[in-house]
Amino acid sequence: MQGLLAVIADRCQRVKWKGSDQFTSSCPNHNAHAHGDRNKSFSARATHDRVLLKCHAGCTLAELCRALALEERELFFDEPAHGPNGHAKPHKMPPPPPPIEMPAKKIVATYSYEDERGKKLFESVRYEPKDFRQRRPGTNGDWEWDLQGVRLVLFNLPAVSKAETVYVVEGEKDVLTMRDKFSLVATTNPMGAGKWREEFNEMLRGKHVVIIPDNDKAGLPHGDTIASGVKKTGKSVRMCRLPEGIKDVSEWPFSREAFLEYVDKEAIDWNQLLAREIYHTRAEWDTTKPLTFAIDRFYQNNMANAIAGLAGHGKTFVMLSTAKKLLEGPGEKLWGIFDVVERFEHVVYLIPEATIEVLKHRLLLLGLYDYALAGRLLVRTLSKGPMVKLEDPRMLESCKNCPVFLDTAIRFLEGDENSAADVQKGLATDIFNLLGAGAKLVVFAHHSPKNLRGAQEMTLENMMRGSADLGALVGTAHGVFQMEQHENILHVQNLKPANFEPVGPFQLRGRPAIDEQHDFALHKEPGICGKWEEERPNQLNEDRAAQKDDRVVLVKKLFERDANMSCMEMMERFQAEFGLGIGKSSMQRYRAQARRL
Repeated sequence: MQGLLAVIADRCQRVKWKGSDQFTSSCPNHNAHAHGDRNKSFSARATHDRVLLKCHAGCTLAELCRALALEERELFFDEPAHGPNGHAKPHKMPPPPPPIEMPAKKIVATYSYEDERGKKLFESVRYEPKDFRQRRPGTNGDWEWDLQGVRLVLFNLPAVSKAETVYVVEGEKDVLTMRDKFSLVATTNPMGAGKWREEFNEMLRGKHVVIIPDNDKAGLPHGDTIASGVKKTGKSVRMCRLPEGIKDVSEWPFSREAFLEYVDKEAIDWNQLLAREIYHTRAEWDTTKPLTFAIDRFYQNNMANAIAGLAGHGKTFVMLSTAKKLLEGPGEKLWGIFDVVERFEHVVYLIPEATIEVLKHRLLLLGLYDYALAGRLLVRTLSKGPMVKLEDPRMLESCKNCPVFLDTAIRFLEGDENSAADVQKGLATDIFNLLGAGAKLVVFAHHSPKNLRGAQEMTLENMMRGSADLGALVGTAHGVFQMEQHENILHVQNLKPANFEPVGPFQLRGRPAIDEQHDFALHKEPGICGKWEEERPNQLNEDRAAQKDDRVVLVKKLFERDANMSCMEMMERFQAEFGLGIGKSSMQRYRAQARRL
């Protein structure tokens, strides 16, 4: 491999051999000379089966091979190291690759870097094709092509030291343009974008600094880096970004006067510029549209909307009923209450808890099946396979400009639904990403905890309990509770209005309305219908009264068996014969009422 090593050495500069099988040199990757190569950063070493290349300043193997006009495979000696008998096999040296003509580089400009008094410290040399190298004066009048031991300074430092206002641009050519075309004092740092050093800030102490970064991917972050450093030492720091289509000041196509006027107008205090980028501006406030609804006072656009209720209490039917209205658009009101504001060409409905057979039955009942066949209702059920993740690019693309229904939301959560961190990082992030990708609104169903039946009132907290901060991420939430099963009477109540006056509680009847009209009928309208806790007491009291009467009758029968049976004996009989544990005070009340019968 030494033959190849010699070829590599011929393509490097400042080569220093260490024996016959390794050397160090300047990095051959000229395009990466931003690291300056003040030390010999490149090393090459031959082993028994390969040549090892290393740039200690960080250039990759691919970059080094490209600079040396080699392919990576040429670095390996691919014949086996041992013969068939296991003895070492003499190495065959590969023939040296044919000489490759490197593009001839021509020096087109040299830029002298001087200290405050004008003493030359080093030069930056520009080549064509475009490339840069740095060199310093040697002891014998020749150039040393490194910056070893040299003080690094800003370009045009003598003029910068005397000026009150200094413009920082990217590249020596732009500095000279600022001087020759615009009569302004400018500077730049050696070795380009991303190489600003702390000591450069001191060279601008007490100056009014205007930073004009290049209009490209590297230029803007470089400008921010300079500003964050210079603000510690400069009297003021402003940033001026060039108009779109103009990369740097050397490309400015207009007059000096136009440039000066542009900079005077567009150069903004750096802190104010940061505020403009991070926070809302007056123009954004002035052009912000008011809150809008897809269904007035029920589904709000650009928000997450929740439908919460116990399992089997009609959430899916409510969501499908609203989805139909979004596909139909303005016309008849939703359930005779809510104005439908928008019509959508598509609605996405994701239900990983049901098969296609179950959902087809429901779509037929609600008159939605034709929308599914026409491709306007886009549905994915359990039958299609595992649910596509909400962050999937295909999902984000298909949800643009349409409502998205998640039935139920927790099935899209990876992690613990009771963990605030999992909800916040997972489901909440996915929902906000859907909205950010262009979904018009997101509606999700949520299973309420079973102990809701014993609650005294219907609130967001008890309807959405058990899912950490899930209730906090919604803008609008409604609770659904099945009051009566035979007619499927659903009580619907707003749990969380998002900056609007909600419609009062109301009740819907499913049977026979869904069979006959393919939708719910209004059973009890807002203003007539009370809150959940006001609608339920009669039913609860009736249940409790019936239960109490039944127990009094059982006590009377025990008295008929034995008129002298004690309270404790009756409690034991209730437990043994009826499986009911009755407290002593309750049993005493039942005995007193039984004696009066």
